[in-house]
Amino acid sequence: MILASFDCETVSEANQRDHHFAKAKRVKTQRQTTAAHLQASGFDPEPIAASKPTITLTRIGRRALDTDNLSGSLKAVRDAVAKWLGVDDGPKGPVTWAYRQETHRGPLCKVRIEVGS
Repeated sequence: MILASFDCETVSEANQRDHHFAKAKRVKTQRQTTAAHLQASGFDPEPIAASKPTITLTRIGRRALDTDNLSGSLKAVRDAVAKWLGVDDGPKGPVTWAYRQETHRGPLCKVRIEVGS
């Protein structure tokens, strides 16, 4: 089930050489955008969190990233999803996190958040 799908600038944070204020602004924007789309989705986070779900975060961009950069590019999104669910996103938390990526020709990156059990 798709919780949200939206435009979101995701970059390989490990390879960025931005000023720390630029990175902080990008992360804040990613978290706020994710939170707004999850709130607008109409889904109740409590039953989702109680079901110990697998949340799949999909990055849709112009080019594919390697796996460590993929998870790093979606860290702020993952943090926002965990906060919305009211759970810890660490290894002992109730959520299993999965990452996917797709490529497209459009100019903007997109993020899709899906829940499975």
